[in-house]
Order: sequence, then structure tokens, then C-alpha cells
Amino acid sequence: MAGVSYRDYSNEQPQPEERDCWALSTRTTSSPVFPLKLHETLTQIDKDGYDDIIGWLPHGRSFKIHKQKEFTDIILPRYFVMTKKSSFLRQLNLYSFNRFSGTSPNKGSYYHEKFLRGKKFLTRRMTRQKVNGNRIRSAGNPEKEPDLSSYSVCNGNRIRSEKL
Repeated sequence: MAGVSYRDYSNEQPQPEERDCWALSTRTTSSPVFPLKLHETLTQIDKDGYDDIIGWLPHGRSFKIHKQKEFTDIILPRYFVMTKKSSFLRQLNLYSFNRFSGTSPNKGSYYHEKFLRGKKFLTRRMTRQKVNGNRIRSAGNPEKEPDLSSYSVCNGNRIRSEKL
């Protein structure tokens, strides 16, 4: 698609310094904690059986909140220690996640080219944007959104090269 800027990081391997990011306790304060926490939480939510509320889409390149009320009532306080969905969305915006618009099967899901199922180490490469109260996010443009189905599936159960 013309105008689409999406780099496929699914074949990336962790650098030596990225091999130690398996737990939040090993993170430094300058590292992006929210993307790592979100990645680990999506894995835990799947294990806990809440993936009908929020979870990875089948291609593993985006995630979606399926049930808004249950997300706010159950998921946020249990896994993120926050109570407002707006706080969660603000974190997504600060780390440059995008939300699919249009009519594709991805509609309403959130993606970032460095946020892939089974590639937790990539969260270390995500940068938090500087806070600027004047920034206004533009409306979604389906013509400029990547077609994630054209990329290989990122499957956390299959991709084991992350832990070397």
C-alpha cells in the first residue's frame, strides 16, 4: 500500500544486552517499562483465560480490547494497577502505538512494529515520547495502515529464539 510505513521486525534476534530483559526486576529506570509490562501481561492474560477480554490477534502483530467494560473492571486493576482506561490509552500513545481504523479485521486493535508476540526483547527498543500537552493525534487513515495479514505470523508458542 502506498504511504504505509511498517518495518517487519519478526526476524530480529536479541542483542546481548537485550537477553536479560525477561523480568521487570532486571529493567533499568531508563528502559521502557510499560511496553514490557504490556507484553508480559498479554501472555499472562492468555494463560489466565481472559483473552476474550483483551488479547493478541491471530497474526501476533496487534492486540485488541474485545470487551471494554470488563477490561476496565477486571483487567486494569488486576494487571496494571490503574483504574482508568484513559491512563492505559495515554501510555499506548506515549509509546507510539497506533490503532486500526477502517473495516479490516484488525479494526480497533493496537499495533507497534516493535511490539510482536513472542518477541518481548523488542520492547526494549521502543522509545517513550516526550510529553507535550499540545500534541493532537490525527484521525485514523485506513489507506495508510499496514496489512498485517501479509506478514508472517508471530506466534509466541513457536518463536523460541528469544531465550538464548
